[in-house]
Amino acid sequence: MSRKKTNTYTTRRVGPWSNTARGDSIYISVYCRGTATHSHDKWRIGSITAQVRNGEIFWADSTAGYADHSQDVLHRISPGIGQYLVGNEWVPIDRVSDQDIYTRDDLRIRWRLRCPVCGFSREIAQPRRIYPILATLATLREADNILEIPVREFARRVERLNE
Repeated sequence: MSRKKTNTYTTRRVGPWSNTARGDSIYISVYCRGTATHSHDKWRIGSITAQVRNGEIFWADSTAGYADHSQDVLHRISPGIGQYLVGNEWVPIDRVSDQDIYTRDDLRIRWRLRCPVCGFSREIAQPRRIYPILATLATLREADNILEIPVREFARRVERLNE
């Protein structure tokens, strides 16, 4: 069965800095600076944050923005890394509530980590399966509750889980 893919990914960014305060949440922020041989300026891909729902920890993409050590507010990022699918239809993020993410069995989530500058891209289907990696990475965070990690290193850790 093929899926009708109506969701398009663009590289537009809105911002730079928002007025949304970071708060006390734990953030794992994924960025790209290219490779050793082809480096580029820092591209903020997205942040993943821990949220507690009904006593259980969920990791979700931060739709409010990217958490950076240099600011107390979030850097605006659009589109975010989260993509949602119900049945065979992509669902725009504005039609998905927080409650849907945690309760709907027919809602599938994937995270798309993409750097439009160098073209590096990885998709993580079923993010719940990498919760152990996220929990481990969260222990490496700094005093401001942020861990910034290059996208290639993040992808290597996820790929090791699949081996």
